[in-house]
Amino acid sequence: MKLRLVLLAAVLVSMTGVELRADQRQNQAGQTPEQLTIAAQGPPRLTIPTWIEPPPKTFGVFTLVQPERGEMVRVSVPVGELTMRAVRAIGQARYRRAEQKARKEVEQALKGFQASIEK
Repeated sequence: MKLRLVLLAAVLVSMTGVELRADQRQNQAGQTPEQLTIAAQGPPRLTIPTWIEPPPKTFGVFTLVQPERGEMVRVSVPVGELTMRAVRAIGQARYRRAEQKARKEVEQALKGFQASIEK
């Protein structure tokens, strides 16, 4: 729905840039009509105002952002955020392993102490 509105707005904006002159006078008999060459004008451009730009689309960690001139697609990857996630995951894994190791040591020491008391 939003995409349709954006496209409609873009078409309307591009059409307002074209000047239509319906009240032009017909050529008089002695004048030759002007030749219109489309190739000389260059490729048509569609410029979307910044207030119409759609919000970026996200797919997982990838974000599709507005392409710049000459680009078809532009993808943004949050490298810093992904790196920090990996660092935190490694730190949490180390903490869990150290905690498990400490629990096992305490359990072994407790079993050894109980065995020495029973003798």
